[in-house]
Amino acid sequence: MKRFLITTSCALLLLGVGAFVACNESESTSTAGTTFEKMVMDFDYEVSADLFEVADLQLITTDPEGISATDTLTKVDWDKQFISTELPTGFSVQVVATLKESVELTKDRYQLACTAIDEFREYRSDGKVHWHQKADKEHLEVAVTRGDSTPEALRSEIVEALVLFNKNFTYIVTANETGGGYDVEKNE
Repeated sequence: MKRFLITTSCALLLLGVGAFVACNESESTSTAGTTFEKMVMDFDYEVSADLFEVADLQLITTDPEGISATDTLTKVDWDKQFISTELPTGFSVQVVATLKESVELTKDRYQLACTAIDEFREYRSDGKVHWHQKADKEHLEVAVTRGDSTPEALRSEIVEALVLFNKNFTYIVTANETGGGYDVEKNE
């Protein structure tokens, strides 16, 4: 009988500890008792030194409220954070690349490159991140070489290459009704 009580007590103790640990784990990822507060959306844009040297780069943004703004790239990296307290939400960044009028093309090779990086986080009323879509990178790289080209031909080739850098990044974030979390639709 004593052995039965000890065995039963140990079993109940182990069950209790297991239930406590399981409960504790589910609470750390649970959204119970919290409400959606905001979606934070980051967009980073980085360009090569050569692209920065030969091109005027404008970034036309539209925030979640529909307000547009234009930024001119003044260094090789640019970032912007968009915050929305409503769903669905989204933002867009349009990149416009044009050849600088006064640029002198003196190099034999131009390595034109850019990287666009996006990342999304949902905060709830407890101030914690409850959903996170890690950064997605998109990289574009084009090499333009002088070769036997005349300066006018090289200029023309760079202008043609810059067309590839004219992009519109549009994001729409909606709640995923079936699986929880969120869906991010990215259009380019």
